[in-house]
Amino acid sequence: MNELNELNEEKFRKFWEETKLIRTYRARLPSYEDIGLPYVFLSPHPNLKRVFVKKGKIHIKKPMIIIPGVNAKFEGFEHESIIERQITILTRMINLPYYKYTNKLVAEEVLDYGQPEEIAERYNKKMDRENDKKTGLIIGELEGWSISLARYSFEAVVKSAPENIQELLERMKKRGYPPIGPEEKIPENPWDLFRGNR
Repeated sequence: MNELNELNEEKFRKFWEETKLIRTYRARLPSYEDIGLPYVFLSPHPNLKRVFVKKGKIHIKKPMIIIPGVNAKFEGFEHESIIERQITILTRMINLPYYKYTNKLVAEEVLDYGQPEEIAERYNKKMDRENDKKTGLIIGELEGWSISLARYSFEAVVKSAPENIQELLERMKKRGYPPIGPEEKIPENPWDLFRGNR
């Protein structure tokens, strides 16, 4: 992606903390296969009483064991450099396996009338009627939409981390790898370390 307008850390944090995750992936991510997280992203138009709508899917490659010097990878996002830096820091803070995230847009910048919260409520009711437990619903600033998607996908990974890491350790043990020491365990609620205001 174009990195000419790369964000600084202050703007990254602003977009991260102002992201509203209205609806998130409602199942545990498997540790043994790749997965796609569909999403609907909503952002207010700066001048009109309309809302930008982006739809797509974030493909998350099955986790890899923690290896020093290996970074989280993001493809198909704007501002990939700072996203990778910040997510890698968070990944190391809580000893997560490393994932590769690839964003695929399906529909970009479709305009809808109303305020983001109104449009979100409409989508939310539709997803409830369809018993859709997979599609994320996100509100954020258009300039920082990729940061909002990074937060959405990373939070899904964090929620599944304890079970996924246990599964990884069990598979490592079966294959003869040494166990990870107790000092490398992640906290019970790792998202609390870097949660922004909702």
